[in-house]
Amino acid sequence: MTAAAALPIQVTTPHPHQLDAVRRIVPRGQGAIFADMGTGKGLIALLCASEWGTGPTLVLCPKSVLCVWETEPDKHFPGRWLVCVPRGAVAHRVTRILAARRAAEAQGRPLLVAVNYEAVIAPEMFSLLKLQMRWQTLVLDESHRIKSAAGRISRAVSQIADRCDHRLLLTGTPMPHSPMDLYAQFRAMRKGVLPPSATTFRARYAVMGGFGGKEIVEWRNLVDLAERIDPWTVRVTKAEVLAHLPPWQDTSILVALPPKARRAYDEVLHELQADVAGGRITAANAAVRCIRLQQITNGVVATDSGEPLALHTEKRAALEDLLTDLPAAEPVVVFGSFHSDLDAIRAAAHRLGRGCLELSGRARRAHENLRAWQAGEAPVLAVQFQSGGVGVDLSRAAYCVFYSRTWSLGDYEQARARVHRPGQERPVSYYHLIAEHSMDQTVQRALDRKEAVVDSVIAALGRPRPERSRP
Repeated sequence: MTAAAALPIQVTTPHPHQLDAVRRIVPRGQGAIFADMGTGKGLIALLCASEWGTGPTLVLCPKSVLCVWETEPDKHFPGRWLVCVPRGAVAHRVTRILAARRAAEAQGRPLLVAVNYEAVIAPEMFSLLKLQMRWQTLVLDESHRIKSAAGRISRAVSQIADRCDHRLLLTGTPMPHSPMDLYAQFRAMRKGVLPPSATTFRARYAVMGGFGGKEIVEWRNLVDLAERIDPWTVRVTKAEVLAHLPPWQDTSILVALPPKARRAYDEVLHELQADVAGGRITAANAAVRCIRLQQITNGVVATDSGEPLALHTEKRAALEDLLTDLPAAEPVVVFGSFHSDLDAIRAAAHRLGRGCLELSGRARRAHENLRAWQAGEAPVLAVQFQSGGVGVDLSRAAYCVFYSRTWSLGDYEQARARVHRPGQERPVSYYHLIAEHSMDQTVQRALDRKEAVVDSVIAALGRPRPERSRP
């Protein structure tokens, strides 16, 4: 029996769109997977790497996504790859990768190494990845991160890619700013698909003008650009995937602010309304000014020194009531914006005797917390929006609670997609804890309508408020 035949088989059944992507990419040897968030790009990459053979795979990705590649291979192909996701000082990481290579060779298993983009420009790491090791497959996750063709990271990645047999681009936003963003990504994926340099690319597709004739004022020949990249590109929309996923529903849980909190809220609100009426507030600073309002609805007020001071526990109590109605071991994801939100989420879970782990910017071992939660070591996961958005699989939970609002539509949709995504087998319930007659309702309405949140808030501040009954 060959080594390849003896490898463990996959346990995840791919969706039709994933199988179609593999069928299109594998024969070409390279490809770009431009797929919406939550459509299972990672599994497509693993399936392609598996089809291409048993050689080593290198994954380059943002630092926040390393924890995903630490768990995804064994989730879909238990025991197939020897996975190495080193952290710490560069010298330590290099040592870990070399040790993992020796272990993989001794065990007769393929090696999969994941490194964040920023690390590749360290001389020791660059030398290892480019010169000392030969990679069968290179996966560039969130490949738009290398869109700057002249950037050090982008140039280093391109040089490493030149020595890899197969290359994959994974991103849901291939052109964050303009078609120019495509050049560096395709330079790494396959040279020759696009013009040979950024200068010739710009000359072919951009019309220059503006100050000194050095600004791109419009784009041209876009049909030609599309024809060049289309044979190498697989596009997946979330609409295609949702047809194969369980249903979902949203439920709003209204929370009444107690009198003390209402007075504090109204005082800040009246000040903001006066500034809007007087033209003293703009979209640039509205979000910052409204943070105080949002914190009050969540239960805290900032002191003069900036420290959070407890004001009420109404949202925490609402979360406790919601958790009480669920089985003690039921996995639940709770999103919050501030550290004080995460503290309240943990307190609510602990009052019910339920374990709670945290995925946030302040958590020292956030990736370990995520793995522990996915393994069932605690039912509740408190997630800060910015830390639990891109690339994280939270489909273990069918219940997702938004303790507070985010002002970023992208962060909000990413958060939802972490739960309702390939791998989810149960109907998903989203719960929104919303303070009555507050900014919570304005922000949530804007998110639901996919509107610009800041613009909606400023518009609401400029309108008279409807009468409401006093407590």
